[in-house]
Amino acid sequence: MSIMQHMYRLAVRLVDKCEIEEEERELNGGSHGLPTAIGA
Repeated sequence: MSIMQHMYRLAVRLVDKCEIEEEERELNGGSHGLPTAIGA
């Protein structure tokens, strides 16, 4: 696997992670989603 392919896969994985976190924040009620995730 070339370095470019590896970097591309890492980037795709990071984007997927960010999108999942965005969805979780929306489910938790927007801006205060992070404190609820921590347990505050």
